[in-house]
Amino acid sequence: MCDDDLITVCAACQQATCWQGEFYCEAYKTANIKQMRRGDLAKLALEHPCYWLTDEELANKRRTERRRRCFTTTVKSLNVSWS
Repeated sequence: MCDDDLITVCAACQQATCWQGEFYCEAYKTANIKQMRRGDLAKLALEHPCYWLTDEELANKRRTERRRRCFTTTVKSLNVSWS
């Protein structure tokens, strides 16, 4: 991670959490998106840096979460106990 990484954010509130659907701003329905440098987001300090993921990092995170849900669903359907 470096300050020059481009992060996709809501154009209205300049927050990644809004674009990612975590916490919406009032203008989320009509706002566009834009990309900002991680360093510029740090200067604004509008949200915690853990939300500043590049598009590639975000795709990997979502892929991992899907796999985890699929595995959990499979384990539950098999009535497997880990105790």
